[in-house]
Amino acid sequence: MALIPYFEFNGKSTRDFGLTIGRDVEIGYPSKDKKIKDAIWSNKQYDFSKLYGGQKYTNRLLKFPLHIMNKSESSVYFQNSKIINWLMASGRRPFYYSEIPGFYFMAELVSDVEYDLQHVHDGVLEIVFECYPFMIDMLPEGHDLVAFMKIPFDVRQRTNFTYKSTWSSFKQLNIGDYATYGAWSTQYYDPNSSTGGGASISPQFHGYTYEIIDKISVAMSDRRPSRYAYKLAGHSGWLLEQDVVQAQTEYLEFVLVNPGITGVTPIITTSHKVTIMRDNEIYNLMPGTYGNGELTLNPGINKMQAYIANVTLELDFSFHKELI
Repeated sequence: MALIPYFEFNGKSTRDFGLTIGRDVEIGYPSKDKKIKDAIWSNKQYDFSKLYGGQKYTNRLLKFPLHIMNKSESSVYFQNSKIINWLMASGRRPFYYSEIPGFYFMAELVSDVEYDLQHVHDGVLEIVFECYPFMIDMLPEGHDLVAFMKIPFDVRQRTNFTYKSTWSSFKQLNIGDYATYGAWSTQYYDPNSSTGGGASISPQFHGYTYEIIDKISVAMSDRRPSRYAYKLAGHSGWLLEQDVVQAQTEYLEFVLVNPGITGVTPIITTSHKVTIMRDNEIYNLMPGTYGNGELTLNPGINKMQAYIANVTLELDFSFHKELI
């Protein structure tokens, strides 16, 4: 026997109010929010919709007719009031509809959207939710619950990694090459110091790239395991090769697949300082958990590298795909 359709929102369900959902449910779709500009004195057009990343979409609307069981005029009014108080008491929240299992919407019942009449007639309350454009998978990517795989949307993949670097050797760079400060770099090399230790490196330099303008050898007794140090344009200190991203010969190379239609920001947890690179993008993270950083996983394949000091890194990405 098929279950009667229902939805859950703000901690309660239509079943808690004895409501049934009518047949005329409308699950709206978002539209592309295009930013088209005509070129002056030309028939050409320029699309600026993706100027700051992926394609932007409009919000979507969900329309539900709710049947109120008791149809006397006074009871319908009070039941309507209870329902509206339940649905209007919060902002945008997860919305679960039984007919779309495995996904949820971020929805809000609003009064200023088009055709949101919120009227009662013949015991039927018509309500409209305004939602974030995409429906969101309830399970995170990387889960291994085969029974809950949604073909063809799911991808079996790893989203957590363990990697050990030994700093056994480094790639030698030359004057004119470019060097990027690793997230773990803390101290410059001082050839005039008895220990080789120099001034502290400001964290504001982490992840930034500069041209190499000079190069010296490092004494065996000074700052092992490095054998070279570099002077970077605009910087007075000597940066050891062990602190240069481009000099690393050991790094974690991994792939994350975002099977959704839009970019998503993962929650990243790292046990140590790490520099993550994707193409020309550089991200530096200290130990901890990050949920709203700049790193966005583009739809499709994201190839990345993680660079660390001589430590064992535990790196985890938690994200949910988003579909139309």
